[in-house]
Amino acid sequence: MNEFKEIYKNIAENENYKNEYRYYGIRFHYAEAKAGEYLECSKIWVDGEATDSLENGVCALDVFEMIDDEWTMEEIIDSVSEYEYGNGSVVIIAGNDMEYGEDRREIIIHDAIVVDVIK
Repeated sequence: MNEFKEIYKNIAENENYKNEYRYYGIRFHYAEAKAGEYLECSKIWVDGEATDSLENGVCALDVFEMIDDEWTMEEIIDSVSEYEYGNGSVVIIAGNDMEYGEDRREIIIHDAIVVDVIK
């Protein structure tokens, strides 16, 4: 089992989160984050610039799709780091409702909570 699958398995089996959430995503969060913290909705970006408008939740890359595609942790961190800005954290977020974003593998998780901080 690759490292990312192991992290996901640990989260899924953690009594604090087990069977609590339907959707999981991984993202670079612009600020330091802690497990158990709810994140503010993501800003809508147009032509590479953040606007004052907000999404309906927090943007992330779909964890389940990455597992299905056999991504390694290094590949995931590299992909998430493309969105890196500021001094933040790579986090796994979760929630029970989501919608698909415009980018490949992008999901927008409503009422997203941080379940793990990767780096």
